[in-house]
Amino acid sequence: MNAIGETAIAISNSLALSLVLKATVITALALICARMARKNCASVRHMLLITVFIVLLALPFGALLVPSIAIVVASVQPTAASMPRAQVPDAVAANTVNAAVAESQTVNRQRSVPVSTLMLSLWAAGVIVFLLPITAGLWQLRRIRRFGVPWLHGQSVVRELADRVGIKRQIDVVLHDDVVGPMTCRILHPAIVCPADVQLWTDAELERAMLHELEHVRRADCFTHGLARLVCAVYWFHPLVWMSWRRLGLEAERACDDAVLRRAEATEYADQLVRLARRIKANRRRPLLAMANRSDLTVRIASVLDAKQRRGRPRAAFTAAAITAAALLIAAIAPLRAVSTISQAPAQARLEFEVASVKKNLSGNQGGSFGARPGGQIVVTNNTLRNIIRNVWNLQDFQIVGGPEWINQDRWDVNAKAPESLIQQQPQQQQPMQQQQQQLLMMMRTMLADRFQLVVHNEKREMPVYAIVLARPDGRFGPQLKRSELDCNALAEAIKRGEATPPPRSPDRPFCGTRTGAGTIMTSGVQMADFARNLAPSTGRIVLDRTGLTGPFDIELKFTPDPLGPGVGDPATDVPSLFVAIQEQLGLKLEAVRAPVDVLVIDSAQRPTEN
Repeated sequence: MNAIGETAIAISNSLALSLVLKATVITALALICARMARKNCASVRHMLLITVFIVLLALPFGALLVPSIAIVVASVQPTAASMPRAQVPDAVAANTVNAAVAESQTVNRQRSVPVSTLMLSLWAAGVIVFLLPITAGLWQLRRIRRFGVPWLHGQSVVRELADRVGIKRQIDVVLHDDVVGPMTCRILHPAIVCPADVQLWTDAELERAMLHELEHVRRADCFTHGLARLVCAVYWFHPLVWMSWRRLGLEAERACDDAVLRRAEATEYADQLVRLARRIKANRRRPLLAMANRSDLTVRIASVLDAKQRRGRPRAAFTAAAITAAALLIAAIAPLRAVSTISQAPAQARLEFEVASVKKNLSGNQGGSFGARPGGQIVVTNNTLRNIIRNVWNLQDFQIVGGPEWINQDRWDVNAKAPESLIQQQPQQQQPMQQQQQQLLMMMRTMLADRFQLVVHNEKREMPVYAIVLARPDGRFGPQLKRSELDCNALAEAIKRGEATPPPRSPDRPFCGTRTGAGTIMTSGVQMADFARNLAPSTGRIVLDRTGLTGPFDIELKFTPDPLGPGVGDPATDVPSLFVAIQEQLGLKLEAVRAPVDVLVIDSAQRPTEN
């Protein structure tokens, strides 16, 4: 079940895979229903299939525009070792070890094209290729109609038959040598194109053929056939979609055959279809978008001669039901997404505080703090639940979605202490401090689930982001961006082995880390991806590292805080805006792009009982 859930989440995180899965389910159900309705009228089966094609065409738009409906798949809460790196105040230089490795791997991943991008590019290329026959077919039909010779006798026959069957539209009849049998073309101004030798047909044969084509006009089959072919181009790789299109064309022809049989004798019409099959076999010239297919004539002839076959048009109630079903399918299936929610691991892996105090802060102050203290303690002062979640999951504010309004207003004090067993094992196992911090954050998650009844799940959502790239064609750095001479990895390993001690804090520059302030970012020995992440609070968006630069860097950036976008800075102090400062001081620049962003969706939360 875990494997199935993980697969479902992976598919939901990919737009392409999600659409393919939904299209597979929809088309498979449609083909099954069409098979089960084989004793019903052909027009009913045709209505069912065209409804499915409408749903398939609207599916991508529904997935992008309709708010997502989450299907929650429970996942076991990860252990501290598997937790993503979280930032906690008072971190020491040992934190840089794992960060450097992770950031190096991140840089390598960012230089390769994501699989989802490759899939979408391949999909788009296939759509373009399969649209070419449609374009060529439309041009071919336009040419046939343009150079066809008007046939006045056929025009009068069609006008008389149209009045008889209740069609009030003007329908042209033309002759052309490139067609082997009558066919209907154009939507707004329909025309029936006939082979030149149609003038030698008997009146009965001509009447049956024109009745068939008039039914195509009445049913607007040119439009529905073109729409279905467009859907096939969009889902060019999907065999079930092509099977549905083939079945749709057959049911359209059978529905028109049924209209002929209401005014003609079955055996005579079957003989005429046999002669049409011979004509098609003898002459391979056939318009690209023609609906009639020689391989389907056998089924059509058998259906014409089947006295038990039900015939007729779908009732208005069935048509309304089909339209309603299409709308419901689009609204219900398009936005479905499988998402993970955090459930607790088995008892032996559950990390929780030995004691935790939660109290509402009524001071009315706006400032607050969140930090780790020596002895395995987490102290939170005057923080909203939203801010606590942001710190515990190491997210930006815009990455947190949903939840009741009070999580942004009520403020809380939390004082929690880890079990003594966790604190005492640190000297014996020389456990990295980063792992202890991660364990403390895992305990915070457990506490939030227990005390605030917090339920969350993860999603990926397409959002505007910034990509940091090299600004100069020659790749030269700006004056405030320098490669670091510090080997933070080696220093952290030495601290871990007890062969070195963390350096004292400097008021001027951080040692193997990042220091941020109002309009300043200073780093020492950090990876470029880590620097990009630290730009997010100042830009209001996720920042992706697409510089391709590897290795640690020393950076000193000074700017006028401007979270709303690229401004001009502060003329009074001659300090540029962040966007200008990055380009002038570092030789880099920020580009606005869109990319999938991890967000945390709050499903529910409740105010806790204080203690």
